[in-house]
Amino acid sequence: MDQIVRASQVGRVHARRLYRAQRRVMRGVYLEGTGTPTSGSAELFHRARAALAVCPDGSLISGVTALAIEKVTIPDGVDPTGPINVAIPWGARRYPDRPEIAAHLERVMPARWSPSHPVAEPAHCWARAAAAHVGVEPWIPGHETTVTVRGSFTDPAKQAFLQVIQLGDALMRRDHAVLAYSDFADRIAGWGPRRGAPLVRELFQHVKAGTDSPAETWLRLVVVDAGFPEPAVNHRVRAEGHDRYLDLSWPDLGIALEYHGRHHFHDPSQSYSDVYRRGGLQELGWVVLEATHEDLLEPARMLARLATAFRRAPR
Repeated sequence: MDQIVRASQVGRVHARRLYRAQRRVMRGVYLEGTGTPTSGSAELFHRARAALAVCPDGSLISGVTALAIEKVTIPDGVDPTGPINVAIPWGARRYPDRPEIAAHLERVMPARWSPSHPVAEPAHCWARAAAAHVGVEPWIPGHETTVTVRGSFTDPAKQAFLQVIQLGDALMRRDHAVLAYSDFADRIAGWGPRRGAPLVRELFQHVKAGTDSPAETWLRLVVVDAGFPEPAVNHRVRAEGHDRYLDLSWPDLGIALEYHGRHHFHDPSQSYSDVYRRGGLQELGWVVLEATHEDLLEPARMLARLATAFRRAPR
């Protein structure tokens, strides 16, 4: 692996040679080795290693930087390429005063994500990212707010909330969970005392395990924000000899809401599968509604169809 070195480690002449070879990652820190040089906006992993090189011993990559490095799905609107998030031990003698690094002191350092990576554990990373992303005046469902359009997430404050919940859901994917819900909840409950801890715990109440994509999270928040009961996520139904997982559903009412991304319309085999999937569920008595990306942006018609299904459902 290419090595991250500081100018003080290799000497002025060698550092100048690395600089001319376009191997500078950040001021005074270079990439030495045989791999592809990084130039301009350096690749995230190298930037993170460079940040640690100028931070005190025991520091860990944190926040959205760590989540991106560990291949967690980062929702649109959350930029992992900004300043590197770093957790620094309390009382450290040197503190990196650099625009490329967003450092925060930790009285109790988080555990490592894995023994081999200098990355903080995932629940801590989400909590740090959540508190930073929603700002000091966040929108949270049920609070008094100037945002009045229910079901729509076009307002910037509501978008920030949506993105934080999408990021939390991504840690508990149905087929690729980084955390179990119980472990996530335990870590968030014990996340404190820190500035923003009550906000983080309140945000966590809206995170849900078992989703498949950021779009499903978005759809779930749209219908809940519009006043519908919290749906089940990926409820399993046996239909035509196959297990079907319903994106969102209200099993007691027999109502399912399926999300169709753009690939559902561009892939003929996917469209064919959708038709038979819907038919099999309808034979079992399910009312199957469908939503598209356009319904996420302008949900009024989709919500009206859902309201009709609720009115007609047997109680």
